[in-house]
Amino acid sequence: MSSVIALKKVSLKRGEQVILQDADLEVKAGSKIVIKGPSGCGKSSLLAALAGCYSPSAGEIYISGQKITGQNAAKLRRDIAFIGQEPVTGAEIVREALLLPFSFKANNHLKTTEEEILSVIERLHLKPEILDKECRHISGGEKQRIVIARALLLKKKIFMADEPTTGLDLDSSHAVIEILSAPEFTVISASHDEHYLGHQEQVYMFENRKLKAANEVK
Repeated sequence: MSSVIALKKVSLKRGEQVILQDADLEVKAGSKIVIKGPSGCGKSSLLAALAGCYSPSAGEIYISGQKITGQNAAKLRRDIAFIGQEPVTGAEIVREALLLPFSFKANNHLKTTEEEILSVIERLHLKPEILDKECRHISGGEKQRIVIARALLLKKKIFMADEPTTGLDLDSSHAVIEILSAPEFTVISASHDEHYLGHQEQVYMFENRKLKAANEVK
């Protein structure tokens, strides 16, 4: 099976500081990979780079066999859901935030229904009343779940998730884990949540600007 995501000798910089050096990684379809490391080590930057939002200082990143370039990054991002720690909903009302991407030209072949919307938010332990709330009045954890719901409605298959269970109670956290564990999704995430970590297939660590499988870390 070919890789859905591949890093080849990828280095990342924050300003002039190297935060990741010569990283190699191959991610097969359906894999669940989580990255650990201290705050500020570069986990979020790596996820952004994998989503085509942050350019490496060296090396190459491939999505579904295609190298990410300045010319094709936007196109490749259509297959990727990026769930940041501070998600951008892009609309004033939650319902509008869920429907907004369906108005974009890139998604004009996609449709959703009220029944699908209600089903998805229920799976994420959100109440129907949230659809009529202003986005500025919902919590960070609710925003993350709204962004996940939007990705599900858009039929995304690749998820880059930055601390996807932060601020969630155990039941809501389990709901997110259950959804992202589905075999049709390829998930690369960053997390400190031990409950979340316990459900992941492979753990990688940032150590001295290197990305290493947890079993390789001394």
